Parts: sequence; C-alpha cells; structure tokens
Amino acid sequence: MACEQYSNEFDVFPESLEQLRDLGYVGEKDLTCAGNPWHNPGDVDYLYFGRGVRKSEADPDKILAGDDPELHRTYSARRRSHALFDFSVTSD
Repeated sequence: MACEQYSNEFDVFPESLEQLRDLGYVGEKDLTCAGNPWHNPGDVDYLYFGRGVRKSEADPDKILAGDDPELHRTYSARRRSHALFDFSVTSD
C-alpha cells in the first residue's frame, strides 16, 4: 500500500491521497473506485483520515482510508472496504 511505503520513508502519513498520486506512489486508476458510476477524471473516490498522523502514533484499529458511502448509494454497490492504520483491510 502506498501509505505504508510513504510512512516508512517519512515517519508520517501523507497529507492526502492526491499527494501520493502527485509524488508517483499511486496512479490515477488507484484512486478510482470501480463501484463509482459517477467518477470524474482527477477526482479521488476514497475518504482519507491519515493527514498529520505520525506513524508511531497511529492507532492500528482506526480507519486510514476507505470507500466513500456517498458513492455507494445503490443496492449493488453497498459493500464498502476500509484500510486500517495497521494496513489490514475490512469490509462491511
């Protein structure tokens, strides 16, 4: 995961997912949710909660990034995934 690589290098999580894209850690497609029928090019489809968090202070049980529930309004796209600060992934 790009956040893990970035935090290993800088000991802090990136300011945004856009920052990861701009620095080349991820590509545009990595920030696009396949379940978003309303995606606009350049938009980031995920919520991010790591801004300003030092790696040593991150709570492994808290959500780092995840699907935006606003993009999963239809019945077929209600399942969402979340990455935690320990880099594990959960679904609901």
